[in-house]
Amino acid sequence: MIPRFTGLLLSLLLCTATVQAASFVVIADLNGRYGSTGYHPRVADAISEIIQRDPDFVIIAGDMIAAQRKPLLSDATLDDMWAAFETTIAGPLAEAGIPLVATAGNHDASVYAAFEGDRQAFARYWLGKPVPSYVLPDSNYPWHYAAGFEDTLVISLYGTAPGPLADEQQAFAQATLAKYGSDYDRVVVTTHLPIYPVANGREREVLSPDGFSGVARNKQVDWYVSGHHHAFYPGRVHGNLDGTIHLASPALGGNRRSWLGTDVKSPFGFVEVAQDNSVTLFSAPGFDRGIPRSLPMAIRQLRLAEDLIRGR
Repeated sequence: MIPRFTGLLLSLLLCTATVQAASFVVIADLNGRYGSTGYHPRVADAISEIIQRDPDFVIIAGDMIAAQRKPLLSDATLDDMWAAFETTIAGPLAEAGIPLVATAGNHDASVYAAFEGDRQAFARYWLGKPVPSYVLPDSNYPWHYAAGFEDTLVISLYGTAPGPLADEQQAFAQATLAKYGSDYDRVVVTTHLPIYPVANGREREVLSPDGFSGVARNKQVDWYVSGHHHAFYPGRVHGNLDGTIHLASPALGGNRRSWLGTDVKSPFGFVEVAQDNSVTLFSAPGFDRGIPRSLPMAIRQLRLAEDLIRGR
């Protein structure tokens, strides 16, 4: 429960903030039930709303389809899932001229050996179209890659299982930061799994913080964007007021989860980060702008980044 005074302060922030132009939008966890070859209507509605917002680019922090299922899905079913993704999400964004930075999730291309077919379907889809012009050299697209925009460097890493980030991923991120980091005003790293838990039932489904310290060694990482926990949260590690913003994306498909230590569920929706780094949540079904008053001020290692929160 947010203390009364803090809740009042948050309310004032929401009411007095000016509207900022979108810089980038984050979505994640679009998938429905395992094996489904379509999407909930709110996913298409969200894409329409995002296109109206006209961001510089969109990040999808994993789980674009509903694979990772036993008995294993056929190649035809997996390809049907990706065809639906193209029709509902990627195609409309491309037609609107909005670049897309997508990182693999466990339901797209799980790293576990049993789901080799999922990984092959992931590669078939992404490598079946031209590599985007904004992907930088030395990338291993679509598994780990860097994307350069006017003021922002985005590093997409393949992190679909708990534990340390693979050495290959860390090495790529460090090399990319060393080569390109100083050329951009803002650096965003995205993987599917977060570093710190934000949702009940997902406490142990995180990447190791020790691995992330290696990623950030060459240059400060401004944003770490993740999905998987199905709960919105923008926070910094306690006591690090100038540190990385850990932005956990809410789900668009699937289900909602409650914030860790509470019985309150995060809404469905998408997140907009403006040019000034202010954060706005657009919640389904109407995609109204605003931050839930029930949003915890702190979740374990993270404290809410109040200074960046904006609403209607």
